[in-house]
Amino acid sequence: MELCVHAHLDYELAGPTDVLSQIEAADTPEQAIEWRDPILLRAEHVACLPAQDRNERRIWLRTPGKMVNDYRTMITRRSFRFNRRTN
Repeated sequence: MELCVHAHLDYELAGPTDVLSQIEAADTPEQAIEWRDPILLRAEHVACLPAQDRNERRIWLRTPGKMVNDYRTMITRRSFRFNRRTN
């Protein structure tokens, strides 16, 4: 099963601000990220770092006061087979 996700965030901040963005789908055993397209408009500086669990990213950015984040991704659900133990 495939799922398309689109998140559009539009913020007006009081002035230049450092922002931590974690608006991303996680690549987990249950789902695979086929592609992702984060678009950060009006960012003066961007740094991408892995999150603690390494399944997603943290994006630090410096914005001049207006922040627009447009995120699109395609997720595919992975199928699992569970082995039942009988004792």
